[in-house]
Amino acid sequence: MAFGEKIKLLHGYFLAILSIALIILVFGAAYFTIIKPRTIEKPSIPKPELPADAMSMAESGEPFITAEHMNYLANEIGAYRLDKLLISNNNPVILFNLSDTGETFYTSVEKHMPSTAKGIPESYDLTITSNQRTAALLLSSNDIPKAVNAQHKAGNIQVELVSDMKTLAAKGYLALYDAIK
Repeated sequence: MAFGEKIKLLHGYFLAILSIALIILVFGAAYFTIIKPRTIEKPSIPKPELPADAMSMAESGEPFITAEHMNYLANEIGAYRLDKLLISNNNPVILFNLSDTGETFYTSVEKHMPSTAKGIPESYDLTITSNQRTAALLLSSNDIPKAVNAQHKAGNIQVELVSDMKTLAAKGYLALYDAIK
């Protein structure tokens, strides 16, 4: 084999190895930035207090869950990991329905900081439905993601996907979904 042929062969191997390394790098970066972002620091949101008679208020249907409670819960289940699409200005938005009181709250995430308000937004990606009793149980828990998972399995929390799977994945909802399921 001539020297020129050896160089061409070596060049081909080098390009093949470089291409494989580049593919691994691109898919690895996509996985850790979109699907399972772990480098995002969780914002410190203080845990709001529940009324002393929260459970009796829940049984009577008297509203006591506030936007601050829902914001804390959203942060604890990982809403801070969500981010808007690169090609759009639409922030991730989660709608929370309290079935026993009919109240709705929505959490919008901007620059990995959840912000919750009462009402119904123009558009949202995901709906989470529960009741005040379940929300109070979650707020009383020391491990909210584990408690959310248990309440979901018990049928006390329902999740409805509103946006298409491509949008949900691009905004980072897979990490949130894993926390709930």
